Amino acid sequence: KFSDVTEKLEPVLARAVATSKPGPRQADLRAHIGWAYFLESRDGRSGLDPAGPYREAATEDPHNPYAQAMWGHWILWQHCGRIEEARDHFAAALASQREGDYVRRLEMAALLNCHDDQSDLEVVRVANDMRNEHRTLDEATREQILFIYQNQFTPPTAETQEFIHAVPPAEHVATFRWLFGDPGSDDASRWSRAYYLGALEEAAGQRADALANYRLVLSHVPHDSTQWQAADAGLKRLSRLHY
Repeated sequence: KFSDVTEKLEPVLARAVATSKPGPRQADLRAHIGWAYFLESRDGRSGLDPAGPYREAATEDPHNPYAQAMWGHWILWQHCGRIEEARDHFAAALASQREGDYVRRLEMAALLNCHDDQSDLEVVRVANDMRNEHRTLDEATREQILFIYQNQFTPPTAETQEFIHAVPPAEHVATFRWLFGDPGSDDASRWSRAYYLGALEEAAGQRADALANYRLVLSHVPHDSTQWQAADAGLKRLSRLHY
C-alpha cells in the first residue's frame, strides 16, 4: 500500500518543516506532505485534505512547482471539469522555472485520468506546449494519447473537428509527428496513424501530404472499415475524383 511508505515519511517531512526556515525549501516539504495525504486517500483513508498543505506551501512560495502542480493534479482528480482552474495552478508551477519536466508529467497524467472530450483537447494543447518547450514523453504516455486519437476519429463526429482545432492545425500536425513519428513505420497502429495524420494535414491545408496518407490508408485497410470510408471521403474532397 501507499501508506506503507507514507506513514514512515510523514514524520520525517513534518520534522523537516519544523526545523527549516520559511521559503521554497520548506514549501517543497509541505507540498510533499500533501502528496502523502493524496496517496493515503487512495488506500481508502478518509478525512485527509491534500489541498491544505498545498495551500500552505503556495502561500509561502507562490510559484512552488510541487505545491502548484500537485494542487492542479488534485483538482482534476476530484473534478475533471475544472480544467481552467487546474491549468492556472500548473501555469504557476511552470513560472517557477524549477522542475518543469515534473510539472508537465503530472499535468499530463492528471488529464489522461479524465477521459472526456474537454480533457482530450487539453491533452493536445499540453503536448503541443511540451513539443515547443523541447520536452520529452515516455512511450506509455504516447500510447495513452494515441488511444485518444482513436476515440476521437473512430468514427469521426462533429466533436472531431473541435479536437483537430484544439491547437492551430499546422501545429497539431507537427505535434502529432513529434508524438508518433512516421506513420509508415512498421507497427500495428501505422495505418490508423496515417488516417489521423491525413485528417490533420487536410485541416492544415497540406493537401499533397493529406492525399498521400489517405491513399496509404485506402491501400491497406479493409473497405468496410470506418477508417477506409473516412479516408475515401477525404480523398474525394481533396482530389474531386471518383473511382
